[in-house]
Amino acid sequence: MKQLRAAMKAVSGAIESRNTIPVLSNVLITCDGRRLFLTGTDLDLMIETTVEAQKARGISVTVGAKLLEDIAKKLPAEALATMVLDGNQLVVSAGRARFRLPTLPVADFPILTAPEWLHEFECPASVWTQMIDRVGFAMASEEARYYLNGIYLHQTPAGLLGAAATDGHRLAVFRTDMPDGGEGLTSIILGRKAVGLVAKLLDDLKPGDDGVSPEVEFATDGKKARFDFGTVTLTTKLIDGQYPDYTRVIPIGTDKRCEFTPSILREAVDRVIVVTTEKTRLVKAVFGGELLQLESVSPENGRGTEELAVAHEGGELTIGFNGSYLLAVLDHLAGGPAEVLMTDPAGPTLWRQDEQATSFYVLMPMRV
Repeated sequence: MKQLRAAMKAVSGAIESRNTIPVLSNVLITCDGRRLFLTGTDLDLMIETTVEAQKARGISVTVGAKLLEDIAKKLPAEALATMVLDGNQLVVSAGRARFRLPTLPVADFPILTAPEWLHEFECPASVWTQMIDRVGFAMASEEARYYLNGIYLHQTPAGLLGAAATDGHRLAVFRTDMPDGGEGLTSIILGRKAVGLVAKLLDDLKPGDDGVSPEVEFATDGKKARFDFGTVTLTTKLIDGQYPDYTRVIPIGTDKRCEFTPSILREAVDRVIVVTTEKTRLVKAVFGGELLQLESVSPENGRGTEELAVAHEGGELTIGFNGSYLLAVLDHLAGGPAEVLMTDPAGPTLWRQDEQATSFYVLMPMRV
């Protein structure tokens, strides 16, 4: 039963809680004699997983995913479950518990067919996890610019594997060595839901006995992508759109640089924005010499200010930031020290740990 719980948890991620097509609320269960295969889909992505079975034959059925998952959660973890198809009902038994569940025709269940993959490579789970963590927070969530609602996966001009996400106000970029087999990678956009599910499946992967992160197989043909985690496979359609050239907003030729400790700056920003409201999250920052002055003002709640020691090069600069966006960037600059490169109050700012960092962030300013 423990294996069935884990399998249902995995496939249920692909299944929406509300569906206009009844069979999309179901999980497809098939077998090959020794294993059960469970599949869930929402038409745009599909998750498949396997469960070892002592005896498995002659079963091919779709049954309500939430109902089966709830039953698996209620039954003892070490219980041995039996599934028998009786007419148009699936009989699930464990110990003295017995459930008769309604089914829907297997022929009605849609399958995302696998294309001929153009690119296939393996990448450690730890690298995928780091990639999603570093850039995922900057994904957009809007209907008009739907192509921003995901992570842009591509090959950089330097031949690296790059990932980028932006909502128009902030940009997050991650780069790592291109795995063998990924050369010439077709640029793709992984949708927000797929990114979230991949992150959850990565969390469930455990390092081997040698402490080495397991490899995750990736494949794409430019229209679909597949992540193979071993016993779980996620196949997803990709966002069909042209991702903007994000390199155009990365500031170059900056003449002001400030070095700081991310954790200290984060705590200070978090304090001064206490007086702001959701609509006015403005933080005014005055860079100059060895001090950074922070200020937030709200007509309803007054004013909050704080000074902290930094190492600033270049002339004095007064610039405004969205406090929430700034906190998110600082959260991903853990450790220290870090630097921000700037030009003027209206220009984009570049935040990074150093020039060789695998990730960096661009934050657009607000009018002070």
